[in-house]
Parts: sequence; structure tokens; C-alpha cells
Amino acid sequence: MEMVLADLELDLREIRYLTRDLTHQPDEALIEVTKRRINQMQTHLEGLLLEMDKLSAKEDKEEDIIVEEKEEETIIPPVTTLYTDEEVVIKTNEPVVTLAQQIKPIVNLKEAFTLNDTFRFSRELFNGDIGHMNLVLDQMVQLEDWDCAVTYLKEEVKQDDPNSAEVFEEFQELIKKYFI
Repeated sequence: MEMVLADLELDLREIRYLTRDLTHQPDEALIEVTKRRINQMQTHLEGLLLEMDKLSAKEDKEEDIIVEEKEEETIIPPVTTLYTDEEVVIKTNEPVVTLAQQIKPIVNLKEAFTLNDTFRFSRELFNGDIGHMNLVLDQMVQLEDWDCAVTYLKEEVKQDDPNSAEVFEEFQELIKKYFI
């Protein structure tokens, strides 16, 4: 059936192009080709009707045979729904996947950041000083564990703007992936 439908689509496209050319430049040869394409499309439509008749006959036979089917069990985790005035919040008991868990383990800390990340983090967390950001990253590689890295990072990154807290958390998540 898919082949017949594909043939019908091609027929329709060919007829569309031929009729478009005919409107601009009527030609007896194009008219004959268009008529042949229309006849061919009718043949394909008749073939599609035959396919549909075959499917209909097959369904009738299947209805005569009674087949017992076992329903699959679907396990749905418990869900808690909280309603507020503006939106519906759905909480499941499944663990939340953080940004750090979604990305691959980081081998080289500087390569963890895309070019856009580098510009954004340097602009919003290091007052546009990429050199200072790179220095902080170099120093963090030398630290022993994640706790030391967080302490060092909080000392080096000034969060004067309350909007930078979200950016700081994203920055921390990428660095955390290196240490964990």
C-alpha cells in the first residue's frame, strides 16, 4: 500500500508541474502527457481501492476468529498533584536528574564549557574577565575534592547581583561533574 501511495504522490506532483507549465505556455504535447499522467493516477487510485478491499476482507476473517489477548500491566509511579491558582504542578517519586548528571564526565575542566558558556560565565560571574575565570579554573583543578572547590569558588566569585545566583549554580554544576 505504501508503494501505491508513493506513486500517487509522484503522479500528483507531475500533474501539478505539467498544469503549471500549461497555464504559461499551452502546448499540445504537454496536454497529451498530462492526460497520460491523469490516466496513470487513476490506475494507481484503482490499485489503492483494491488494496483497501483486501484489507477489508482480511479484517472480516479476523473478526470470525476469537483470539484472547492478555493485557499488559502498566506500572505507574505514584503521583502527587499540587494545584495552584496559575498552574498545575505534578511531582513524581522518581529521582530528579540534574544538569550535572545529564552531561558526560569531564576530563579537562576548561573543555567542559562551550564558547557561549565561557562568555556568559565570565560576564556574569567574573565581571567580563575571562583571564580571571581561567585562572580560577586552573586553581580548582589543583584542589583535592568538591568541598574544597566550592569553598574556593565562593571566595573567588562575587555574587553582587541576585540574578547571578542561577548562573552561579549552573557554573557549579559543570564544575561538580569534574570532581564527581
